[in-house]
Amino acid sequence: MCFKKPKMPAPTAEELAAERELKQQREALKAQLASEKAEAKERRTREAISRASGSYGFRSLISGRKGGQGFMARGLLG
Repeated sequence: MCFKKPKMPAPTAEELAAERELKQQREALKAQLASEKAEAKERRTREAISRASGSYGFRSLISGRKGGQGFMARGLLG
């Protein structure tokens, strides 16, 4: 014998509204996470560029790009 599956009752207007609201919240959260991810990527890219150009991090006057050139006190110039 075959038994028919019972039909689920049709969703009410409240359930439909709740589902739409949840869907909108998920989409908003997804968009927010995507924007945060893009901002983090942009920041990492800027840091990598500044590191490569030598304008980032701890650096002494001697180990810098100029190697200590031009480091003179005003009193020593005469």
